[in-house]
Amino acid sequence: MGGVGKTTLVGEVVNIAKREGVFDEYAKAVVTETPDLSKIQRDVAKYLGLPLIEQVLVTSRIEGVFNEMEETRKNFPIGILPENDAWSLFKKKAGDDIESDP
Repeated sequence: MGGVGKTTLVGEVVNIAKREGVFDEYAKAVVTETPDLSKIQRDVAKYLGLPLIEQVLVTSRIEGVFNEMEETRKNFPIGILPENDAWSLFKKKAGDDIESDP
């Protein structure tokens, strides 16, 4: 779904996070429908001011992205949390008051 502003939005999020000091380091790489892992590695290394290394960690919600990347060595699928675990994690992050009745 090209041309809807995803890359521009990510750029703005990075700019805001930099201004607010959210992270120590930032990296951004554009991943197209036909991903080029070597280009992604170069982009990340450039953003971080690092020499190009041989490995990079790539994440995606869409497993098919990795099936098209011949260079991937290992995929680590992460399933959906069971409902009780998801609720527990949500409460931990949101605070136990989330269950209180106003």
